Amino acid sequence: MSTNERQSAAPSELRSSIDRVPVLAWSALPDGSLDFFNQRFRDYTGLSPDQLHGTEWKSAVHTDDIQKLETWWQDLRQSQEAGTTEVRLRRFDGEYRWFQIAAAPVHDEQANLVRWFGINIDIDPNKCSERKLRQDEADLRTIVDTIRQPIVVMAPDGATLYANRVVLDRTGLTAGELDDQGFFAPAFHPDDIDRLRAERQEGLLRGDPFDLEARLLFKRQQYRWQLLQYNPLKDANGHVIRWYATAIDIDQQKKTEERLRNENLVLREEIDRSSMFEEIIGSSNPMAKVLKQVEKVAPSDSTVLILGETGTGKELIARALHRRSKRANLRIRKGQLRGDSAISDRFRAFRA
Repeated sequence: MSTNERQSAAPSELRSSIDRVPVLAWSALPDGSLDFFNQRFRDYTGLSPDQLHGTEWKSAVHTDDIQKLETWWQDLRQSQEAGTTEVRLRRFDGEYRWFQIAAAPVHDEQANLVRWFGINIDIDPNKCSERKLRQDEADLRTIVDTIRQPIVVMAPDGATLYANRVVLDRTGLTAGELDDQGFFAPAFHPDDIDRLRAERQEGLLRGDPFDLEARLLFKRQQYRWQLLQYNPLKDANGHVIRWYATAIDIDQQKKTEERLRNENLVLREEIDRSSMFEEIIGSSNPMAKVLKQVEKVAPSDSTVLILGETGTGKELIARALHRRSKRANLRIRKGQLRGDSAISDRFRAFRA
């Protein structure tokens, strides 16, 4: 075969090969006019070569994508660089499917543009999967937003990925007001932030479920105690891929606990006072002053001198001092408590 015969056969063999390529292939002249479509392209669209080489090829493009495709093609020709875009192409039976169009320029040895080559790859299954994924995400967000419980979704490092509507409504914050670590710092009581950050970071590093307690600032500028419960989602290898956190209002419980603590404290003081002064009857100011002094001096190891006239109650005061002292298990000797009857009929002093 001569050189001329081989050159004439080459384009024919090349076209035959391109026709068998499992994609929609095409080429265009430097001015952008399309001059070749492979057999698969023609079979897919059902258009004749004459229709494809004219302007009727646009009938195979979804009407919502024509302007996008023309703008992309014009920008690509001006830049003379390779590029891709995505459009919907109509199949011969009228069904539209998503395709990725990729085009690349061909230059000669002098860097002159001589032709464009392109392929269209069917990506409709991927697009359907993306649409389903987006729809599933939208449905999930709707469900999570509908739940009346505050819910926060976080990355493995604790960065917030999503906070449901209840969180934002209660705090009055927006997702953009999170700090770099996805922490609602402005929403918590200043006295709790440092402790909360440290305990939270420790829990995230452990990778196990953990609870925190903190005061959360609501939109009405009211702090309420919340129980924050963190739960990890792990992959097959045991690595945390998501954190889910919820909040339970425990403000009433905390207030009840505080009230009970205060009541118990008062009750203990009353019991202590009653057990120490159960034999002493009196509510006058001088008597209250004396009993207060007894409370103050009784726990010390100092020697106490009680002065008073006989019958004024020196022994009762001594018993009260003894019951409150560290030597309460020692027996009080009545003879040692007797005072001088010549002293004034009023308590004159307590001296340690």
